[in-house]
Amino acid sequence: MSATHLQEMDDGLVSGHIREKNSLYYIVLNLKGKGDNGKTVRKAKWIPTGLPIKGNKKRAEKLLMEKRVEYTMLLSDNLCDEIVSAGNDAATDNPVASAKNIVGSIEKRNMLFVDYLDVWLQSRRRNIRTTTYSAYESAIRTQIGPYFCELGVTLGEVTADNIQDFYAKQGERDVKNNTIIRYHAVIHKAIHDAVKKKLIDKNPMELVERPTPNKFIGKYYNNDDVRKLVDAANGTRLELIVMFAAFYGLRRSEILGLQWDAFDFGSDTFTVQRTVTSSYVDGKTVLVQEDDTKNKSSHRTMPLVSPFRERMLALQAEQAMYRKLCGRSYIPDFSDYIFVNEIGNLVRPSYITGAFQLLLAKNGLKKIRFHDLRHTCASLLLANGVSLKEVQEWIGHSDIATTGNIYAHLEF
Repeated sequence: MSATHLQEMDDGLVSGHIREKNSLYYIVLNLKGKGDNGKTVRKAKWIPTGLPIKGNKKRAEKLLMEKRVEYTMLLSDNLCDEIVSAGNDAATDNPVASAKNIVGSIEKRNMLFVDYLDVWLQSRRRNIRTTTYSAYESAIRTQIGPYFCELGVTLGEVTADNIQDFYAKQGERDVKNNTIIRYHAVIHKAIHDAVKKKLIDKNPMELVERPTPNKFIGKYYNNDDVRKLVDAANGTRLELIVMFAAFYGLRRSEILGLQWDAFDFGSDTFTVQRTVTSSYVDGKTVLVQEDDTKNKSSHRTMPLVSPFRERMLALQAEQAMYRKLCGRSYIPDFSDYIFVNEIGNLVRPSYITGAFQLLLAKNGLKKIRFHDLRHTCASLLLANGVSLKEVQEWIGHSDIATTGNIYAHLEF
């Protein structure tokens, strides 16, 4: 056996994943063993499935599991001894199930860290919001996964230095600390769960230094800027959307989540209680409609001032007219929502982002993000003597410290 030859029986268990190549699925097993020189070496074993990519992902994943089980059966004497040593009591009733449980635990401990992240991500999918899952998936697929895949460490081998080096590499690429902090949160949660499930004994994150957040300094419009913006948006699809952001400080997701039942024209109030966002999940953009807000404080009831009330009633009548004109061609799926187009299709988040920038450029207005209208609302409230606590409640921050940190630099 040469010094670089990898034994397929080892004191660890086989992990793997599926890969796409030449329009077909392949199984890639991560094999680990000892070379002639005694050093640990790793090698990826590619196994063709013969399955075309389109429509065969679940079948490929099933074949992957079968191959992992097949290679798991090729265990070294040490691992077999560990299974046997679990004790007669554990194996008396169902020795096969007992052995599988032990094998599963050892497999996870010895799987590559990047593979564990993938397993962990899928395990969290049903228990978190789609937007949170999308953020986790993006961080793992684009940055965390590729780095630790190249590093090649297992779940049991990953160290605080490995993680700290990952942060340093991100910094060298001029990635902002606030972004690295999001990566930190994902890794921290994944490893915390590994410790909780007793897959590893120690948590290396306890020795990892969390990056210092970047100081936020937003861009704001003054009163004159807001007037010019509202005039520019008048008569366009963005008119009410801009007004809800600049006057009420609503997030984009909260504006698009507004439905007619949230408005009480008798008491002249409306309630922010739903959100609409878009997320990138499993390689495609999906629309996420949720019957709740970002946090409890974001669920709030606000006064419906006269100019908004008149515009809302006019919009309601306009939508009724379009439903009548379009007949069966009118899209019924979003009939409860306020911000739909002429044929009833929901206005997408990406449309607002793009159309807003075009509106600013067309009218020679100072370039800001759409989200900066929310900051504009808060800054104008503070400038007019509204207390920090009242601003917090108006724009729906979870606590007053968040409001204070964002707007502490403003002087009035």
